[in-house]
Amino acid sequence: MKYALFIFVFLLTSLTNAQCGGGGSIHLTSQADIDNFAINYPGCTSINGNLFIDGVLYNLNGLAQLTSVSGLLHVQSDFLPSLYGLHNINFVGGEYKIYDSPLLTNINELSNLSELSALSIINCDGLTSIQPLANLNIDSNTFVLYILDNNSLESLDGLEGIITSERIYIRDNGSLTSLNGLRNLTTARFLEIVRCNMLTSLQGLENLTSLEMLVIGGNSNLINLDGLQGLSYISRTMRIDYNGSLVNLAGLNNLQVIDGIGQSNGADVLIIRNNQSLVNLEGLTNLETVNGGFYIFQNNNLQSIEGIDNLSFIKYTLNVYSNPSLVTLSGFESLETAEEIRIRSNSQLETISGFNALQDAKIFITDNNSLQTITDFDSMNQGVLWASENNNLSTITGFGGAAEDVYITFRNNQSLQSINIFENASPLDLDIQIYQNELLSSVKIAPNASGVVGFLCADNTSLTSIIPYPNVNSLKYFHFDNNDSFQTIDIFPNVTQVYRFEIINNEVLEEITSFSLVENVGDYFIINNNPVLETVVDFNN
Repeated sequence: MKYALFIFVFLLTSLTNAQCGGGGSIHLTSQADIDNFAINYPGCTSINGNLFIDGVLYNLNGLAQLTSVSGLLHVQSDFLPSLYGLHNINFVGGEYKIYDSPLLTNINELSNLSELSALSIINCDGLTSIQPLANLNIDSNTFVLYILDNNSLESLDGLEGIITSERIYIRDNGSLTSLNGLRNLTTARFLEIVRCNMLTSLQGLENLTSLEMLVIGGNSNLINLDGLQGLSYISRTMRIDYNGSLVNLAGLNNLQVIDGIGQSNGADVLIIRNNQSLVNLEGLTNLETVNGGFYIFQNNNLQSIEGIDNLSFIKYTLNVYSNPSLVTLSGFESLETAEEIRIRSNSQLETISGFNALQDAKIFITDNNSLQTITDFDSMNQGVLWASENNNLSTITGFGGAAEDVYITFRNNQSLQSINIFENASPLDLDIQIYQNELLSSVKIAPNASGVVGFLCADNTSLTSIIPYPNVNSLKYFHFDNNDSFQTIDIFPNVTQVYRFEIINNEVLEEITSFSLVENVGDYFIINNNPVLETVVDFNN
């Protein structure tokens, strides 16, 4: 009995000596702490908790007895040339972080590691290789990898054991030329490759099939996205920005869906921004669904949107903004649905055409100073069309669909001469607002409209002709103001009800022959300051 008790006490004592930390943290901040570790923690091989190592340190030899750390292991020192002393550690339960250690040239001492929950190598400017990590075997959707600010690191060889990961951040590694070490990665939640200025392609990621989020940004020598050919699905967002040498998006040829899961209402889930050499969108050929907003912004050499031919669905806004070399906007021939389309401040854009599958959208075309023609959109059946501050826009045609509910505004387009749209439509709800278009002479918008109409026409000093609306019998409002070349108002001959009515300040208006059937005026009725007006139909009804 005494012998058995002795054995139990011996084993308990040995186990206690083998572990240290007590579930908390051990913080070693001096060379003396390292050198005296075996004295202060006799027999300790496993730290039950976290181990933090930092300060003025020249070696870690005194830690050679350690084989595992159950929590975090963080190492930092400006003077440390080697991690020798940690070479026997084969397991770290939390993050293994090596940071701000400029004299480290290798991490050979990590070669015994086979399992990690997170690895961070940050700001180790002397490090040229992470090959000793080759024994890692990572197939976990919780693993996190940070490789940041290592200016001498040339490749990611050593990471071949990573199959699945939650997040991978590769950022600010100025000498990195290859991602081949990630060649076995198949899935990840988040992948970010940012400001790795020696990368010319993304080769090495060919086995990657799905992501939640992808960020490719600030890689100044990246020419294309070759390496992403296996990627078919992104569940949340993709952002490609500030890649100064990127010519096209080749490499994304198999991407079909960006799903926008978990994003806020109206959020952009596909962003292509500030890629100064991007010429077109070749590479997005198979993209069909953007379950959020699509933002194309400040790509200074973008000349066309070619390459986006199969995109059929954008949940929120397509925003094409401030791309100064964009000459023509056609290439959305399959797009059926978008909540909004905003085309603005593209200074060289001359033509907007296509969009012939689009059925329902709010379209805003503003401040495109070279825009001359808007045409097509032949399936649109409801929505908003707004065009303003397009100083060279002369003609708007198309919109040949059977529109039902349409709200139209043309404002301050200084070269606009004629509008001829929705010729075949019979909308039941139509709002037209046309004002401050100095050269506009002719308006023909949905002449077969038969429902309730609102009509505002003001400050169009050259306007002489508006197609009549014989099928309209109810006006929400009729405002006709400062149209100084218009002589006869005969636009709504069969209207019986008007809620708000105003005809004022028309210099050469001679006749008002419409409105003889008006029976009710809901709010106000004004005819004023039309100096040559001679004939006004009677309003006896």
